[in-house]
Amino acid sequence: MEHELKQKVELRVGKAGPLRFISHHDMVRLVERAFRRAGLPLRLTAGYNAKPRIVLPLPLEVGTESMDEAVETELYDWVPVAEIRSRVAAALPRHVPLHSVKLLPPRRQSQPPVEAYYECRPDAAGLRVGAERIKEFMESDSIPWKRIRPDSEVALDLRKGVVELADENGVLKMRLKAGSGSVRPTEVLAWLTGDVSAAKLVPVKRVRTVLAPVELGGRPTHKRRPGRQR
Repeated sequence: MEHELKQKVELRVGKAGPLRFISHHDMVRLVERAFRRAGLPLRLTAGYNAKPRIVLPLPLEVGTESMDEAVETELYDWVPVAEIRSRVAAALPRHVPLHSVKLLPPRRQSQPPVEAYYECRPDAAGLRVGAERIKEFMESDSIPWKRIRPDSEVALDLRKGVVELADENGVLKMRLKAGSGSVRPTEVLAWLTGDVSAAKLVPVKRVRTVLAPVELGGRPTHKRRPGRQR
């Protein structure tokens, strides 16, 4: 029997230390176990193989740290937000700190990811990114790239995936588009430095995850264009 939705919440957590090497699916399982240890009344999916309704909207590349991972879950009973925070914070491992908990409007789809902010220090792997190289990247109309997989190649346009790119005192800051077909920070870094292998050794951190605002009912909100009133 499927429980009625009583509460939907968004949590923001970190992912650091050795846990940055676990996969997205392992992270979902880690969060689920923490929620169960916290005694949250998790609402399950329908069907024979029912699972808790837990969504991490933006998967994180293995090896990348994060200060801002979004987690959404549904509960079949009401729990005060302060209590959710104290219970979950005690149940999560120390390398996955809980930063915030907030209520979401019920009866709506998950918020789609829009952008993600990253930071790294290329000099940690003996690399250097010059201002001219960044300028060349941002002024390019298109930057073709091939993502090599064990059984295939994926053609990408790195330029289309980058919103902002800047170097601040040796810290490379990237603002990337998120979602289907998004580029990876290590791919941008590989083009900037010209060294694919060394770019993979640079520690990268996601510092912010931006989700689209969603109205009640699950539809993303869009600004109305000026024009004729209906």
